[in-house]
Amino acid sequence: MKRVFTATFLLIFFIQFLSAQQAEFTREMVMNMKYISSPKISPDGRWAAYTKLLPPPADEGKKSYYRELWVMHLSSGEAVRYATKEEPASGYVWSDDGEYLYFRATRKKYHDKSQVYRMRLNGGFPERITEHATGVGAFALSPDGRSIAFVAKREKSDEEKRRLKNGEDWIINENDFDWQYLYVQDLKSKKTVRVSPDKKYVLSFVWEPDGKHLIYQAADRGMTDDSYMFRDIYRTLSTEDKSSLLCAHDGKLGKMEVSPNGKYLAFLGGVDISDPGEQSILITEIGSGNWTNLTEGFEGSVFSFQWKNDETLIATAAVFNHTEVFEISVASGERKQLFGDGPIMSGTDLATDGDHFVCLANTYNHPNELFSGKLSDKSLRRMTETNPEFKRVKFLPAEDFNWKARDGKMISGVVYKPKKFRKNGHAPLIVLVHGGPEGVRFRGWNNSYSQWPQLMAQKGYVVFIPNYRGSVGRGVEFSKAYHNDMMGVDFNDVLDGIDALIAQKWVNPKKVGITGGSYGGYMTAWAATRYSERFAAGVMFVGISNQISKIGVTDTPEENSLVHWNSYNWDDNFKLAWDRSPLKYIDKHHTPLLIAHGDKDKRVPTGQSHEMYRALKHKNQAPVELIIYPGEGHGNRKRAHREHYMRRAIEWLDRYLLNEEPNY
Repeated sequence: MKRVFTATFLLIFFIQFLSAQQAEFTREMVMNMKYISSPKISPDGRWAAYTKLLPPPADEGKKSYYRELWVMHLSSGEAVRYATKEEPASGYVWSDDGEYLYFRATRKKYHDKSQVYRMRLNGGFPERITEHATGVGAFALSPDGRSIAFVAKREKSDEEKRRLKNGEDWIINENDFDWQYLYVQDLKSKKTVRVSPDKKYVLSFVWEPDGKHLIYQAADRGMTDDSYMFRDIYRTLSTEDKSSLLCAHDGKLGKMEVSPNGKYLAFLGGVDISDPGEQSILITEIGSGNWTNLTEGFEGSVFSFQWKNDETLIATAAVFNHTEVFEISVASGERKQLFGDGPIMSGTDLATDGDHFVCLANTYNHPNELFSGKLSDKSLRRMTETNPEFKRVKFLPAEDFNWKARDGKMISGVVYKPKKFRKNGHAPLIVLVHGGPEGVRFRGWNNSYSQWPQLMAQKGYVVFIPNYRGSVGRGVEFSKAYHNDMMGVDFNDVLDGIDALIAQKWVNPKKVGITGGSYGGYMTAWAATRYSERFAAGVMFVGISNQISKIGVTDTPEENSLVHWNSYNWDDNFKLAWDRSPLKYIDKHHTPLLIAHGDKDKRVPTGQSHEMYRALKHKNQAPVELIIYPGEGHGNRKRAHREHYMRRAIEWLDRYLLNEEPNY
């Protein structure tokens, strides 16, 4: 009996000890979080190169994340750092024999511009491969390893240099910019030739297997809008500019790859000019001039792919609130799922055997880490653990939540429930709205300086992340469903999701907060004005307040018109644009609103927040505050700015939803 009592006592003590060792997720953990990106597997499948992203120290206010290049032996798990944060590397590729790793870096002691270097797998000093006056952008080795192709900005003429030196630095809008061309350098002779024509801005390219041709995407101008909306696909020789249009296509373009036999080009693209994303796999027989959609009717959105062999592609897609990896037949379009209801996968990279692969994967309790596996046995093995302190944290899981919209359409999203959750209608609710709107949130890792589901759920909030109409992950039709109805059907989806939570007695209808950035900031502004009676607090980040003034100053007026509105505000859309502007409804504003913006934002210029702030201050019907972050664009990069925004936003919501005053 004594032994039983002693064993029971020890068990209780051990459980209490483990419980005491568990830590809560904190703002400091968010700011100090590390993660993995850009995995590349060696051709023989034995090694993986990847980037480790490291946060800057807390007392270093100027930097965003640092980058380190690592190489891991996949069988043993042993890893070696190839490039430090002091001399970061990016855009790396393996040589076909796996003996070298090529990468792009700026190393002042060798060259003051970004150049391509290579390093042997077994170590040694980096060897510089290129010496281009304006620096090297994206690059790729030829199939035979004898040449390297790269994009680089055009070098200014002597006359242009003279004018700049004399202070003649004015810019003719949408006319003066640095062209970006495609070059090929012979690695032995070092001779470099330009293989793209004048007045074409090259954005991406791939080699054909014969090594004699390159296929590239280019726009007629170097504007942001053109890179999004008006790319075309060209083919050229690798020895001189013999460019010709490969196939006509209207709409967004993404990644492309040539089949191993050189017969087909597959590329991600929109199905037409108004498709919000490059979310379908399109394929053309090289020389035919036509393309077909391999994923037509697919209720998901492809975001990466790779050729497995001449007849089969391996693709990764967003599907509702998760990701899927599948094989797809070039001949029939038939899909075979390989990975589905598990970790959120991305960045899949295949070895030459078409079986071994590496990828990124995350779950609700860890950010992206390096994983490896085999397609043949559907194995998946975690290779890195960049945040070991997270093992002590008892993370609250991300769960699927589905509801019927008012028109009967099934909408999906993600929820986080507090630890001691009860269906009594008392819990405050935070709605985290993603941007785009052609974004999507998964039931994986969603924590960042601007999104804090774990932090808020720990405080007792129910956190709701809706994938409303306009989101990707449900196919082309779903992502187009908000066209000419912004803040109509898409916002109704959000309201209907909130109502579903209220009906199930998950949340308190009088304690609903909302926040988001970009399009999420737009929804927040709309919630705080047009539907102010529904929301007790809001935080608007880099958001839109006036659709009429925004269209004339954004750097994406064409995308905004062709994709988001599917019409032009200056033509027959003026009244609707004003009707869907939060500024129109400032008389209804009674929601305490924190507004934050970077002063260098070109996507949603800062004036959008100034307009909102001035109008609401004038009406003086509810608390409003505006924070401007100097030097920041469409989101914060500096650590100090990220940390400040996270703290102030959470304190604002706590003040009005939990009745907690900030402790400054």
